[in-house]
Amino acid sequence: MIPRTLLRLTLLVATAVPASAQPASIRAPAQAQAQATATNAPTTERRYPSTDELRALIERRVVQERRGVGIVLGVVDARGTTIVTAGKASLEGGRPLDGDTVFEIGSITKVFTGIVLADLARTGEVKLDDPVAKHLPDGVEVPSRNGRTLTLASLATHTSGLPRMPDNFAPSDAARPYADYTIEQLYAFLGTCELARDVGAEQLYSNVGFGLLGHALARAAGSDYEVLVTHRVIAPLKLASTSITLSPDQRARLAQGHDDALKPVPNWELPTFAGAGALRSTANDLLRFLAANLELVDTPLAPTLKRAQERSIPYGANGEKRASLAWGDWGAGIQGTTVLWHDGGTGGYHSFAGFDPIARRGVVVLANSTFDLNDLGIHALEPRFPVQHVRTGVALAASELARCVGVYAIDASSVREISRYRDRLFMRRTGQPLRELFAEAPGRFFNDEFRFQLEFDADPDGKVVGLVVTQTDGTRDPAPRIERELGAGPRPVEIEFELFDGLVGRYVFAPGVELAVRRDGERLLADLTGQPAFELFPSSPDDFFYPTVDATLTFERDEHGAARALVLHQGGADQRAVRAP
Repeated sequence: MIPRTLLRLTLLVATAVPASAQPASIRAPAQAQAQATATNAPTTERRYPSTDELRALIERRVVQERRGVGIVLGVVDARGTTIVTAGKASLEGGRPLDGDTVFEIGSITKVFTGIVLADLARTGEVKLDDPVAKHLPDGVEVPSRNGRTLTLASLATHTSGLPRMPDNFAPSDAARPYADYTIEQLYAFLGTCELARDVGAEQLYSNVGFGLLGHALARAAGSDYEVLVTHRVIAPLKLASTSITLSPDQRARLAQGHDDALKPVPNWELPTFAGAGALRSTANDLLRFLAANLELVDTPLAPTLKRAQERSIPYGANGEKRASLAWGDWGAGIQGTTVLWHDGGTGGYHSFAGFDPIARRGVVVLANSTFDLNDLGIHALEPRFPVQHVRTGVALAASELARCVGVYAIDASSVREISRYRDRLFMRRTGQPLRELFAEAPGRFFNDEFRFQLEFDADPDGKVVGLVVTQTDGTRDPAPRIERELGAGPRPVEIEFELFDGLVGRYVFAPGVELAVRRDGERLLADLTGQPAFELFPSSPDDFFYPTVDATLTFERDEHGAARALVLHQGGADQRAVRAP
């Protein structure tokens, strides 16, 4: 499960951006974690999940774990294609999903853009080492560093040194963050940008880099991006339902997008970032796309597809590393297996497309919510990579939780503090946010979101004397208990749940930007426009804090206990929002 990170709310009036617009989405593939897991996988005989097993996996994800509204999973190999579905196109009366349901595919668009570059280079219309400035208007300044400037290949391989997002990205509508970012703003950003690394030195995932690449290629071809990608890739592969602009028929088949609170959200438009994430597609189209990459179907685009797959673009201090124009990869060296894949995410969708060119098997997973589903796609390609199921904690007696509360020393300068809030246990390491601990058994806890296990050590009399945190790579971090009071950092205090009721409502910071506060049983939740809901914890009847960022809220109550307004405190600034009638 990818950790959910609340945005810096000090930016919310002018520049609030949904979590899915940040660096996981239009998302960078989580290749490092996948590679680490795959490297440690056993080398047993591969057995792919059956159709029924795949269906059961996605049904569990949607129905039992509530991590999605609908999922379509498709497989293609030499025997043909198979599609399984779970859920529906919308929570509100949505129709069943099928292989022709349309989804936003986010950063899988980057694969198409990389293939366009490979095709234009194959025909000699551009060169991979062309300076990007060659394909921009005269007078547009392009950043350089140590005598090296941006090239088309450096943009495609994320080795340009450009940041993930431009520093002048300030959407007026947080729910549609890319809609009003203009080409002129992109040019202005380029004119002031200082590269973080030398061009070609290392990979830094960049959405703005791929947006720039799509724009530059369109200018080189005398076209716009949608016409170009349609002419070069979509039409030759006969992908009838893949486009940016939707026909009435496609729109009728479009699944409603949802955030990770399963709330409906608007579709995204990305006019300037089109090459980074604007395409919409279906499982049937993407399976056909993978079949072409696997050479399971004949296509005149075969040489281009092969070129885009190859890890042939040098980068690194001495050019010792190699990157692909279109695909990420993981798993090289496991019985000769190499899986190429990319994922994508927008404000209401998540997508995965990958294939094994040796096994000649491809997998597509599409969902109309933002929950990560890469583990499903990779497992269907390489069964030794496990599916990440959500575990639920068990209830422990209050006395069992209370005996764990205390301070545990990691070293001379940092500790782990264990605190209790009602029937819940939390951990805070020095300088880090609060993490909730879920009980597996007495003395044993876990947190699947941040992927660690925690076990308390007790002496023969049952007194807790230490703890050990175990990371996913097997690293064990012991910490003995010390006699010290819990620190001054915010910790939840117990107040009457009825006090939550007076805080429920909508608080308006600016037109179109509001914080919705609601009660869910014994929890108080708040979500900013275009963002998922996060739990608020009370530090007093009127003061609440977010566990994951350094931000607090103070509610202003009237004489009846109902809130009239709230004030957000963060980064030394206070922002007041009045409760809507």
